[in-house]
Amino acid sequence: MEILGGNRLINFRLYAITDQSSCYPTPLLEQIQYLLDLGVPAIQLREKELSDEDFRRLADLTQRMMVDYPTHFFINSRWQLAAKMRVDGVHLPAQLTNQIRIAKSAGLLVGSSAHNLAEAQQQAAEGADFITYSPIFPTSSKPGHTVGLCALAQVSEMIDIPVFALGGIKPRNIVSCQRVGAFGVAVMSGMMGDQLVIQSYLKEMENFG
Repeated sequence: MEILGGNRLINFRLYAITDQSSCYPTPLLEQIQYLLDLGVPAIQLREKELSDEDFRRLADLTQRMMVDYPTHFFINSRWQLAAKMRVDGVHLPAQLTNQIRIAKSAGLLVGSSAHNLAEAQQQAAEGADFITYSPIFPTSSKPGHTVGLCALAQVSEMIDIPVFALGGIKPRNIVSCQRVGAFGVAVMSGMMGDQLVIQSYLKEMENFG
């Protein structure tokens, strides 16, 4: 299944999100190279803590690495930079929902982060091409708070854009997300693991969709 977003197809089911603290001591660019070589189809450069200048340098280096790969490249939050660099898209947090239409007018695919049905519906109405919905399962940063599979099923049914399950996604629970209607999964810490861990995700994704 492929869904038209903007002028391009959303044809990826696994959405990797970077976090240099999670891949340490492996340098982030080396980790991204692992993802590219193993065939991860979409990568969001997150690194919110970097200054604008440091982020721009990192984004430029990442884009150069991707030249010979079919991987979709998304930048977190900084839609002006994403548009200037002509990457595939931008991923906006819930507090920047009002920027979705502007980012789309710049020719970007736009992903957006939702944590409840109301946010998801608003982001879809504003024109987001897809959302991440989280946290589905407990995570190290939010061990006591989840939205769960039932809420994931509701959101997936109630909005007409792709929903990517995010938060505590492991290879063993990917099938549960698929069964309740998720279009795909978004993974951060798992994509910052070693190559065998990344391969285990890719193996599970072979049966997704």
